[in-house]
Amino acid sequence: MGSQVSTGLNGRMGPRRWVRLRPPERALAAGLALLFLALLVAARLIQPDPRGLHTHEQLGLRPCYMAKYLHLPCPLCGATTAFSLMAHGAAWPAFRCQPTGALAALACAAAFGLSAMFALTAWFPHALFSAFATRSMVVLAAATVLMAWIYKILVTRL
Repeated sequence: MGSQVSTGLNGRMGPRRWVRLRPPERALAAGLALLFLALLVAARLIQPDPRGLHTHEQLGLRPCYMAKYLHLPCPLCGATTAFSLMAHGAAWPAFRCQPTGALAALACAAAFGLSAMFALTAWFPHALFSAFATRSMVVLAAATVLMAWIYKILVTRL
């Protein structure tokens, strides 16, 4: 990405806060915005399965083998249903169905907005993808999936 250094309030050169995107990077941001928008539109077009599972089968995907053969929900069972519920504006049912899927829909909407903003303005916050931030996001995502899986197991067993 670009290499401009920003100045702080005191006029001194400081760490890069925002970088100017070059045209290929702006095109990539626009492409990502379109991808996130397509995911949100697809989630809106499919109908959430009232059972809280199996919505992904409307997309031509196979049934969950873990649920089918082990009678145990997989870590993302219900995520497509929750994503679709969020796209339909049903936040509480989405979080009850699968918290990770509901959070993924929120993250997708935020990623759409940010990508579109980066493409339109050509400015990008340098610290967004620092090694620490990226590592933290991965750990947070893994912890969220694990906690939501435990929740889904408890909910389906009760």
